[in-house]
Amino acid sequence: MYCSNCGNKISGNSKICFFCGANRETKTTEKAEVQKEEEIIQVETDEKNKNNQNAINNQPNMHQVPDHAGFKLRASAFIADGLILIAFFYGLALLLGSLFPNMATETSELFLLSDDFDNTTVQIIAIFIALGYHVGFHGSALQATPGKLMHGIVVTDVNGSRISYGRALLRYIGEIITSFTFLIGYLIVLVTPQKQTLHDLIASTYVVKK
Repeated sequence: MYCSNCGNKISGNSKICFFCGANRETKTTEKAEVQKEEEIIQVETDEKNKNNQNAINNQPNMHQVPDHAGFKLRASAFIADGLILIAFFYGLALLLGSLFPNMATETSELFLLSDDFDNTTVQIIAIFIALGYHVGFHGSALQATPGKLMHGIVVTDVNGSRISYGRALLRYIGEIITSFTFLIGYLIVLVTPQKQTLHDLIASTYVVKK
């Protein structure tokens, strides 16, 4: 065999190299320790690389293009919400009629959408119920009214995150403005790049598929 220090051939039973005086056992031990340290470093490096890769894989894709809801889907959700609110108003009318018999006729006419819809107080109540419905649901963790949830769509901000209640209120005010545009404010969803209505543009919101 050969000396690991000087490379000269020595006896296999010799513990010391007669050419350079190196101790074979010491060199062997040092070599084993170095090899062990290298193995430990390699294991730590592999583990670190694995953790980094997992972190990269778990990161959300910031460049993923959201699937914006189109006119038909949004219109269907709008109708569903309208039916839900009408059912709620009708139930409220029956409740008020049972609690206050003197106003039963008046409230029944109101909530059955009669031509005598002229009670200012009840109209204001209806407006605030609708406001609470839209603002409350859109600003909540659900990010959508029941009608939208039925159709698998939610309201988000530009980053795809939940909107605040303040932004939800601004969006509802914008929707009131949209209702005075002879449907134009709704129909622009067909031509805007990200399928936004007028009230979406006002509040910088987007309606996307979940």
